[in-house]
Amino acid sequence: MRALSPTLLAAQRRLGALPTVRVRVQDRELRWAALIDDNTSVNLTAACPAAGGIVRGRVAGGCLDVQRIVAPNEPQGWLAWQPLAADAAPGADVALSSLSGDPARLRLFYVRTRDGALAVACFQSEDGGASWSGPFECVGGLAAPAALASANAQLLFHDPGDGLLKLALADAWQAGGWAVHPWLAGSALASRHGLAAGHEGATYYVASCDEEAPDVRRLRTGTFDADLGIWTDPVAVVPPGLPTAGFVPRYPALARSGGLWYLSYLEAFTGATTWAWPVVIHSADWAHWSYACRVPLEGWDGAQRPALLHHGGAFYLALERAVWQAPAYNAADPAKCLEVDGVAGYLAEEAPWSGRTVVELYNPCGRYDRPCAPLLPLAEVVVERGYRTAAGEERVARAPSYIVGVAVRRGGSRPTLHLECEDGWGLLARWQPDALYLWQGRTVGWLIAEVLYRATGLACVTDGLSAWETVLDGLAMAPGGWPEALSDARRAWLSREMRAAGGEAAGTTGLAVLRTLLAKVGGAARWQADGSLYCFIPSAQPTVGTYTIGAGGEVLDALYGRGLVWPTEVRVFGEGAAAVAAASADSPRRYVATCVDAHLQSPISCARRAAGLAHEGRAQRYGGWVETPCQPGLELHDLVGIDDERAGELAGECLRVVGIAEQYDPAGGALTTRATFQGA
Repeated sequence: MRALSPTLLAAQRRLGALPTVRVRVQDRELRWAALIDDNTSVNLTAACPAAGGIVRGRVAGGCLDVQRIVAPNEPQGWLAWQPLAADAAPGADVALSSLSGDPARLRLFYVRTRDGALAVACFQSEDGGASWSGPFECVGGLAAPAALASANAQLLFHDPGDGLLKLALADAWQAGGWAVHPWLAGSALASRHGLAAGHEGATYYVASCDEEAPDVRRLRTGTFDADLGIWTDPVAVVPPGLPTAGFVPRYPALARSGGLWYLSYLEAFTGATTWAWPVVIHSADWAHWSYACRVPLEGWDGAQRPALLHHGGAFYLALERAVWQAPAYNAADPAKCLEVDGVAGYLAEEAPWSGRTVVELYNPCGRYDRPCAPLLPLAEVVVERGYRTAAGEERVARAPSYIVGVAVRRGGSRPTLHLECEDGWGLLARWQPDALYLWQGRTVGWLIAEVLYRATGLACVTDGLSAWETVLDGLAMAPGGWPEALSDARRAWLSREMRAAGGEAAGTTGLAVLRTLLAKVGGAARWQADGSLYCFIPSAQPTVGTYTIGAGGEVLDALYGRGLVWPTEVRVFGEGAAAVAAASADSPRRYVATCVDAHLQSPISCARRAAGLAHEGRAQRYGGWVETPCQPGLELHDLVGIDDERAGELAGECLRVVGIAEQYDPAGGALTTRATFQGA
């Protein structure tokens, strides 16, 4: 139960209180549109935001070129290049970044050839790319042109001589030496299909498209602590398991904005069919990465890097001669955030694994006849509802839902715009992995956060109990119809690099896998007002201090009943461990639920699973629903009591809310809540 002010709490217990409703629509999606739609790009480029604009570099033939864009919204600024050097290795990579905290200081890295020898050299700028000095040699003796990246005006490169990825840090801005730090844990690889680098604080963030084995290519990440001189182990991100045969991630790029890391890469595939298109993913903590945001384009040349950057309130994804732009979220931008008081009604329904909301907005003079931003699919919709009290209009926000359909109604008493929305469960149900995903040695809490963020981009929190620290040896999820037969090379890599992930895949959708993980610890979950998922253990909840419905005589309608307790006995068998639990001692029949789960490897983990199943059985003892004026503080899975003389034996019992239906009908002045409950 969410905390309410005394005046709002009194209003929800009083029949005839005046409701107030407002709807807020926020579009946080990256919606890309072409700024320059040209399919004639030839050369690799690099880009970064700088003081006074955007700076880009390229190697065209044997020349290093640069451009400074002071007005990124004007297409012509992206097409004018100025020569900087004529000693570049033809077709070689290029990298560019500014010094952290000083966007006027830039370094532009390229592979220089002189007398048949290859070296990485750089030019420097101290005025945001308006003028340059150099070149200065950074790393010499390359065996072949190297993949390059840069962050904090430092150099990340793949050394073709020994196959290692290395970070070169300058001792000083002017006339200093370069200290090279090899990433030994990243392994010596003959082929890397592109690098990306980022920097924050004392940490360098690295992304590398690695060919780890024949037909096994993944995008992996890692970090380097410059203070301690320590690299982390590589973590496979795309995908976190066995990639589809023929999949090749290429040319990653990193950008930092609004507390998130944004990582773009080129998703290429060769096989029965071919494609190559850029996608963008994001992360709030560098550990969990989101769903892919696809950039809509045709005729993509798979040999090009989509350079990603954020500047002036927008993201840019740039090729040599093509640029796409996506506005960043800004609450002050009416195309990104809209607040509407003219609500013609809404119906919101919540259940343990599903939720939908239908909102009707008044459409005077055809204002919404052509719905536009932010009234677009996947935009976030928040319904704020409450009552007019002595303190003013007091409203409480519901958990967000997300638009899946927009329609205009021209009939009825008034023209309206209909928003069909679903909550995070719907987003989870729609998402499927694009390869065989495998995780090893991770806790249940970590895996829930991982699957949730990959499917929805939403965060999760727990009740802090030790059950969430249960470690699973392995977990797998696969797309529907994943082929059982693998090539010999891929099968050998899988058996060598991955331990068994507990037998069959845990599911084919985000929702199926999340439910599997929650069940392993007897857990449940609900969505919170900030959009996060709150995970908890129902059987461990205290049943004291619950909120009482009906204490003010506000019950409008109700159904009170009893049900069959099922199961009455639970038996859980894990790997070398087992547990039993009883759900009822007064049932005339015994109903046994048997669970076999090889992931459970201790008596404690088996006992948790048994307690959860037994708790579900006991909850069936009571059931029904109660309808009242809207209860803005009520949330799914809240523990409540009923104060109603007609409640019979349910009076005084602790009950759990397992369904909520809210309906607003301004024509009738009604704002009601129907709460479905069962035993707690």
